[in-house]
Amino acid sequence: MQEPIIRQDLIEYAFDDWRRLIRNGLTPRQARIDVERDYELLEIEVAELNKRMFEEMEGLLEREGD
Repeated sequence: MQEPIIRQDLIEYAFDDWRRLIRNGLTPRQARIDVERDYELLEIEVAELNKRMFEEMEGLLEREGD
């Protein structure tokens, strides 16, 4: 069985939208739900997107702590 191809460009668009939605007032969780629904991501793509979101949130928390 062949591994699904991760559509990296789609993940990039979804990640950018997630950040935009947060800037427009949604919580990170609300933005994640919207993005996952709107982009109809494969399970492996959701995992990659969630990893990027987690890293972004960690970076924001570190910057706030400085």
